[in-house]
Amino acid sequence: MVKNKKRIEAPAKVAPESQDAIDVNEFIQSLPKDKQETAMQIMFAVEQSTSFRGPLPAPEDFKAYQEVLPDAPERILSMAEKQLNHRTDIEKTIVEKNLSLSNRGQWMGFILAILFLIASMILAFTGHELLSSIIMGSTLLGVLVVFVLNKLPWFNKGHENVLENIDDA
Repeated sequence: MVKNKKRIEAPAKVAPESQDAIDVNEFIQSLPKDKQETAMQIMFAVEQSTSFRGPLPAPEDFKAYQEVLPDAPERILSMAEKQLNHRTDIEKTIVEKNLSLSNRGQWMGFILAILFLIASMILAFTGHELLSSIIMGSTLLGVLVVFVLNKLPWFNKGHENVLENIDDA
């Protein structure tokens, strides 16, 4: 088996770690005039980035927004409160709908189980014992699987985190 090997080249000149720090101004002054401008551009090509995570901006940003638009902080807070209320309403609706769906499913399952049991009893009384026992056994097995496992074995794959997906929206 042949493995792909990458060749990594070391930098041409590496300053030893024990070397004292040099003065940047002296270094730039020691360069030729045509290289000094490039060195200054490289030295000042520094990017600063800050990050703040949350529903509201950082406090410093609130001050900056207020300088641009005096009522901006109040508007931002109002927007965050509306978003919080909206998300709470959605989560409440999801919980209510899931409970309603669960109750409806339980009632439908109960009615179907009773109908199948009645059908199997009718079949047993009319002399179709084998068919009656198959219907009775499969009905009881289905009901036991759903109630013992408290779910359908094939149904909930991929739907476990409904509320977590809403948080990403």
